[in-house]
Amino acid sequence: MEVTEDFSTQLTGFEAIATYGYELTYYVGLALGIVLFLHGIKKLTLYAKNPNDPRNSLGSVLAVMIGASLLFGLQSSINMAVVTVNSSSTGHCFMNNETGNSINKHDAECFDASNSEITKDMRDLIEERSTTKALETFNKKAHNFFLIMQFVGLVYFVKAIFLFKAAAEGTSNTTYGKIIIMLISSSLIIDMPNTLQMLLNTAKEIASL
Repeated sequence: MEVTEDFSTQLTGFEAIATYGYELTYYVGLALGIVLFLHGIKKLTLYAKNPNDPRNSLGSVLAVMIGASLLFGLQSSINMAVVTVNSSSTGHCFMNNETGNSINKHDAECFDASNSEITKDMRDLIEERSTTKALETFNKKAHNFFLIMQFVGLVYFVKAIFLFKAAAEGTSNTTYGKIIIMLISSSLIIDMPNTLQMLLNTAKEIASL
């Protein structure tokens, strides 16, 4: 995860909340990855002592270790999920336009409200009826909205991975199917600009039939 020294300078309001929240969630995810890894080792030790205990089967150990691996490589996990769910996506990018520094290591195309197709109609309307300042305000709000969506999506993405522990042990109603649905949903939220673009393209194709 690439974070430049001055990344968090001059951030205010929702932009600061989304940025700091994203960074905090990322490091919490890494910490949870360590917890899952240690828990997996413990389960493997218990399996060696009592192979007949279903809570410590090799399958449950494997599930916990997979969850730990996904959290250790959280940015790569997100990027893989985003590209898998939406093949037209260039990958995950969390960008702060004020500083111009990306806090993710993938060279994906970042959302830019000033030239995005999904905001084009609204930009054109504002340009016709209002001032340049109003357009800048709209672009800023659109940018902050997608930043917050990425933060929220990341929280649920980390939560879904950590649920591997509960599913492996059968300690709750959590199932692997539920985890997969949460991962897909959170990936779509994290990659909201491309998700909306995909829906827009689909709507245009249907309208042209």
